[in-house]
Amino acid sequence: MDTTARNTRMRRAVQDVARRYQISRDGENTSDRLQFSVKGGEKAYTVTASRDWSARATCTCPDAAKLSADLACKHVMAVLLAEPELQCQCLDFYL
Repeated sequence: MDTTARNTRMRRAVQDVARRYQISRDGENTSDRLQFSVKGGEKAYTVTASRDWSARATCTCPDAAKLSADLACKHVMAVLLAEPELQCQCLDFYL
């Protein structure tokens, strides 16, 4: 695992969340799944996260499809960091 790339991605996500991302919950939330619209530029992407850690969070951005399973795109990290009930899931990308 390339920990330098992972740590760089985490720092960038934290900075982007604080500075410019617009995150809103979509209407398709269930008792075990949450969906978010994440917009940091011109296009919004959908992030889906599990409330109970039964599955890793996913994103519809092109970067997410290219990353290995031990990395998350900045949209996923932005949601996990911004949502208090999901913040502990960031540990999945560090352990």
